[in-house]
Amino acid sequence: METNRTSAPQDPGKITDSTESVATRVSSAAHDTIDRVADSAHPVVDKVAQRAHDTIQRVAEVAATAGEGVSSQTAQVRELQENFTAECREYVRNNPLRALAYAAAAGFLLTRLLRD
Repeated sequence: METNRTSAPQDPGKITDSTESVATRVSSAAHDTIDRVADSAHPVVDKVAQRAHDTIQRVAEVAATAGEGVSSQTAQVRELQENFTAECREYVRNNPLRALAYAAAAGFLLTRLLRD
């Protein structure tokens, strides 16, 4: 028994429509997948960005505090210097001979130390 296997020719228009339909479904599924991935990535990116902003804010605060501390220390050192200078001037005015003797002794000692 022989069977006749002849296939009926398919309509080229139907093949094109079927191919376009499959391409549309695949494209739609791909777009949906991309949208889902992007939607799930947004919270992570937002969280990382927020942490970066927080870290930079903390660094800026520490730097500002350090700058204020340095300014404060500089002002204190300047004030100490001015006070010491004023006290030295007052001592020299009140005790000129003693100040001259101290200066001569200091000069002698420095000369001896630096010569050797």
